[in-house]
Amino acid sequence: MEIVKRQISNRQLNESELNAIMPKIMQWTKEHDDLLVKEVLALDPYSSPKGSTERSNVWDSIAGHLNACSYVKFAVSGRSVKDRLQLVLIRNYKRKMSEEIRASGIEVDGLSDFETAMEEIAEKFDASEKDAANQSEDKKDKSEKEKKQAEETRNQALERIGETKKRKVDEADESRDQNSLKSRRRQGNETIIYLKQKAEQDIKVRQEELQLKRDAQVAQENHQKDMMQHLMKQHNQQMSLFNAFQQQQQQQMQQMSQIQMSFIQQQQQQSQTLLSVLKELAQKNK
Repeated sequence: MEIVKRQISNRQLNESELNAIMPKIMQWTKEHDDLLVKEVLALDPYSSPKGSTERSNVWDSIAGHLNACSYVKFAVSGRSVKDRLQLVLIRNYKRKMSEEIRASGIEVDGLSDFETAMEEIAEKFDASEKDAANQSEDKKDKSEKEKKQAEETRNQALERIGETKKRKVDEADESRDQNSLKSRRRQGNETIIYLKQKAEQDIKVRQEELQLKRDAQVAQENHQKDMMQHLMKQHNQQMSLFNAFQQQQQQQMQQMSQIQMSFIQQQQQQSQTLLSVLKELAQKNK
């Protein structure tokens, strides 16, 4: 903390320095973890689809509630609380339960309140991951099905083109020039229909991919913006506290100077009075 105060008092901090200094202030403790688990149970981020804007907003809300806590200090973002829960708390809980089951050979009873909460959260997390995997598999199957349908459409178009060519060859003796012209037109129309369908499918797929990328970029930008606003707010608060401390020290120094001056003046007055008395006594003795 003293290093942070000296750096803040000497100059304004830029973005990279804030990112390097501010996170060191936040140290996770059991009390922090308890409050995080309670917020997760209350807002339930795993009820929203994985990777969705809704789930990201829930993580940001959890971080906002924790940062607003007055009796336990937090300096977190939506990403940091999600990582703390999934990469630390859930993994530690699962590892501990697995070790206890292997050691005893039976299910673990008598869980603490924190472990009971973690059990519920871990189940929701696993269910969410399973749903996300299933949805990914469904999308993959859908994509393969669409590719297969497109291939079948192409093959059917080519088969129709082949059948038309064969029929036109058989009818060439009746009206070779006229039928040949009609055949070429029909082939061209069928090919155009196929190419149009394929182009529409490709455009639709690209539009969906671009929309997903835009949504992810917007969510990332909003997250970074919120994080920077929070860090700047903390920085301004610390600057205000530091300035108030400096003003208080200056006032105390002024008060001490005034007291010293008053004491010196009193000493001078007493000395002058004593000299006057001594002079009067000396004159009387003469």
